[in-house]
Amino acid sequence: MNTIGINLSNKTEIINAINDYSEFSTNQKKIFVVLVNAAVNYICKVTINYINEETNATRATISHTLSYLKENGFVKLEYKGNRFTGCEIVSSKLNDLITHYEVKRNKK
Repeated sequence: MNTIGINLSNKTEIINAINDYSEFSTNQKKIFVVLVNAAVNYICKVTINYINEETNATRATISHTLSYLKENGFVKLEYKGNRFTGCEIVSSKLNDLITHYEVKRNKK
């Protein structure tokens, strides 16, 4: 399987696919985009405070969104004790998002 990495050449396409995905709420899209933008080799080292600064979403909304993304297989969350320290973005789920986006875009 050919995986799509997060790099400058495809980051725009990944973000477009996230923003086009109807299953995400507006805040979920904003938060996921922040994670993608901060990721290096699918690893994102950010805090809740950083996500809050970038999105203006409440801590509760951020926590709920991170749980949603985890439950739906988009990320693997990392904690140090009870404190969120980042996540790993699941490349296969990004590939699925991009594929759905491309199919939808090509039908127009």
